[in-house]
Amino acid sequence: MGSQSVVDGDRGNEVARGPDVRRMMVSLMFPAALMPLVSTMSRVALPVIRDEFQISAELTSWVALAFALPFVVLMPVYGRLSDGIDKRGLMLAGIAIFGVGSTLTICASGLGGLMVGRAI
Repeated sequence: MGSQSVVDGDRGNEVARGPDVRRMMVSLMFPAALMPLVSTMSRVALPVIRDEFQISAELTSWVALAFALPFVVLMPVYGRLSDGIDKRGLMLAGIAIFGVGSTLTICASGLGGLMVGRAI
């Protein structure tokens, strides 16, 4: 079944309704929930990371920042890219890059690999 559309009376714009809108909302909720979830999980794991890699508390804080800093710095770049590139493709590319970074983080055998994976 295709999606239904209704004309918005105030503006005369066509508004999508139906299964396509539901599918779009679910696909947008996944990445929106992923960022806070991963950030929270990593903060809970910081004491274990500190003990496993035998690093100081000051250096452990950089593990958390290695995730947040590139996200904040590159946010304007992502916004600019979304103006010229297909938003669906950009979202899928972001999820794929996030997957690569997560895989590198999981497979890290040292602090350097962990930091690179977190930054990606």
